[in-house]
Amino acid sequence: MRVDLFDFDLPTDRIALRPARPRDSARLLLVEGRDISDRQVLELPQLLRGGDTLVFNDTKVIPAQLEGRRGEASIGATLHKREGPREWQAFLRNAKRARAGDTIDFGSGVHASVIDKAEDGSALLHFHGEEPVELLLERAGRMPLPPYIASRRPGLKAVILKAGTLDDPSLFGSPQMAIYTCDKQPFHQVPDGLPTFERLPKR
Repeated sequence: MRVDLFDFDLPTDRIALRPARPRDSARLLLVEGRDISDRQVLELPQLLRGGDTLVFNDTKVIPAQLEGRRGEASIGATLHKREGPREWQAFLRNAKRARAGDTIDFGSGVHASVIDKAEDGSALLHFHGEEPVELLLERAGRMPLPPYIASRRPGLKAVILKAGTLDDPSLFGSPQMAIYTCDKQPFHQVPDGLPTFERLPKR
């Protein structure tokens, strides 16, 4: 297969580098027969009709990108297909430096052995230990981002941070106001009496 056949121009001003704010202002493409129009997600309740089927994509991106070492060699791995409880197919960077039987140290106590390699440089990895691989990835992995997002982010004068935990919320102190309700997720717990806002409060 010629992968260059999938190449296309992507103007930088068409790249969404961060979610829309507020979230429900995100663009929505409405297709009705041959008619196409631009709408917003906040209009969805008015666009739905009785008998419509609403399909939710609840897939989750995992921190599947790992940076490790085999001796002095630097090896990058991006997991893309699970083959067993502890086995994953991975695309390798610097794949020539990893051979079947080698062990790669991904840091944070995460190690994997190369079980087999394919001609395209991908490999079957077996992760060591008893911990679920998901926990290992949370510790040593990072979210894979397309290179055009990672390399073209404009300089920010502010840092946006949303801190949260499912274990002990007191670790983050007492909140002054609630997460905007148009962004609210089922696991967000809003204390009684705390101010809540659908939109960014006016200053």
